Amino acid sequence: MKKLLSLLTILGLSTSSSAMVISCGNNASEEKDDTAAKRDLNDLQVKDLGDVNGSADLATKITIDDLINAINNKNEGWTLTKSDVVLVGDPTNNSAKLEASSSSKNYKGSVEVKFNFRLSFNVSILEDVINNTGLGAVARPNTYNVGYLMVPSYKSEDIMSSIKRFVVPLLDMAKMLGTTISYEQILDVANIVFLDSEDNVFENPNESNQVDHIKITAKNGKENNIAGIHIKGEAIIKIKTQKPVNEIVKVTELGDIEISNKNDDYMTKIAILNAFYNKNSIIDDNLKKQFEVTSYADTEATINTVINSDYASNDIKVKYTFKEEVNSYTKWDLSKMSKNDDSTFQPTIKITSENIDNTLYTEIFNSITDTKNQFKSYWEDEYLYDQEGNMSFIFDNQEKVETEYYILNKGKLSSKDFINKFDTIFDVIIDKTQKTIKVSVKSGQEKFDKDFAVYGEIIFKYTV
Repeated sequence: MKKLLSLLTILGLSTSSSAMVISCGNNASEEKDDTAAKRDLNDLQVKDLGDVNGSADLATKITIDDLINAINNKNEGWTLTKSDVVLVGDPTNNSAKLEASSSSKNYKGSVEVKFNFRLSFNVSILEDVINNTGLGAVARPNTYNVGYLMVPSYKSEDIMSSIKRFVVPLLDMAKMLGTTISYEQILDVANIVFLDSEDNVFENPNESNQVDHIKITAKNGKENNIAGIHIKGEAIIKIKTQKPVNEIVKVTELGDIEISNKNDDYMTKIAILNAFYNKNSIIDDNLKKQFEVTSYADTEATINTVINSDYASNDIKVKYTFKEEVNSYTKWDLSKMSKNDDSTFQPTIKITSENIDNTLYTEIFNSITDTKNQFKSYWEDEYLYDQEGNMSFIFDNQEKVETEYYILNKGKLSSKDFINKFDTIFDVIIDKTQKTIKVSVKSGQEKFDKDFAVYGEIIFKYTV
């Protein structure tokens, strides 16, 4: 019967056509024959697949594709595809059960296979971290000097120290995925080569060797030396040297530092940094963001540069005396409102007329207290805490903002009362030629409430 069916197929005739019916016994017998022709999955000769490396970087579970490839590679003559099999239940890192899909034309039955699943750690992710691309961008702590690994000098130990500052947070991210790898383990299995701009190798570079880039690969024969991990890939990382931090840091005795609440960790660190900036005449906003307080006590603190800063990492020990503010208050700084992250912008405002009156005061107030448009960054990022230590706005026209990460409560001060005394707090100057409005705080009028004070000035471009 099978020979007859084959012949009909060669001739291009359909055995299911209504124009030709060939009797080969009952339907049950035909189905039995079809099933018998299928290969039983349990007939796999090799069911212990050994090491199976994840095909996707940092994937924590084996996939059906990984299993199929491993089975076909270990069992000669087997050509499983995704349409042939399905997973039964969730696989572990050591075993999985497969059964033939109902639509498979070649396989039947089921089989349990054993293996040792290895998470694939592609060292190219280190290059992605430096370049702020792909999955590596998630592990990058900031965007300073993207495209370069910043190093104190070309000495091998300084380069390795800078690599460590990037690698450790990346390994912490892998730990959150359930995979623990130590920095020492990475060093054991990684091959790191120092190269100049023409790819000449420095065996052990010193300060006089201008290293242009480094190449990181897995050491031959050590790809599987870390339990549950497979190391693969290549990373090319460009190098640039940092400036010595002592070029800008000259003063470490900070004197008295006023703080409103010693138990407020965030505001205490901000107070220490502000004193540090003032004593060392650091006024550039971008540079200010490149320092952080790593630890502090009642009389001293340690300040360091952030990862990949323009300036080399160096523990800066500073001393001071905390001075509790007797009448502490929250400071509202108009001069900071036109700054957004690392840049500044020109605030704009639409006014009813160029007359300096209560209507204009209301329009200016509504603009500078608007938390949703051009000053959103200031109100949500720069200004944070009220006197009870809660994140809060100032005025009652500033509605509560709630996100996944923080809550900013509605302000409590009366906006109506503030507008009524606007002209006693601010000087307002209109330049009709330049179409600008300058709003500045009058000397001696900064403290407009027992808990709040306003400083600085702001200049709007206006339209009528």
